Amino acid sequence: VVHQSDNVATGTKISVVTKASTQVYTSLNLAPGSKLVYLERSFVRKRKVVGINRAWFPYDLVPNMADQELVNNSITSTLQDRYNIHFYSVENYIESIMLDATLANELDTISPSPGLKISSVYKIKDGTPVEYAITTWNGRDTSFRLMISSD
Repeated sequence: VVHQSDNVATGTKISVVTKASTQVYTSLNLAPGSKLVYLERSFVRKRKVVGINRAWFPYDLVPNMADQELVNNSITSTLQDRYNIHFYSVENYIESIMLDATLANELDTISPSPGLKISSVYKIKDGTPVEYAITTWNGRDTSFRLMISSD
């Protein structure tokens, strides 16, 4: 799979939390209140925010992630290089949404506006979930091309 984008990730914030939605804990197979690493960042194209990425990781799998910058500004590179975590599968839930005023403001657009919400669960080979992410895209300024190849 080749990943190519003209979107640039900026404003990355990483912290340790013990509160998240039930969906986060369920997706990560963790008990509510478990320690998590939370990451939030924006995707910018042509100086305009077009996407907001929020991701949660089991703290025990990525200790000290909040104390360091991402390797090459990449979650995948950080997990592989720093923690020897390699994704085996990803399950994406893609849905069309209407952006509320808060999300529209974060995504530099008007409300109401169309949006695309992608919720993802990343797992390692034994089926253990290592990341749950929600990325919301501005539907007015975003398009995707998906190509899947066996090569």
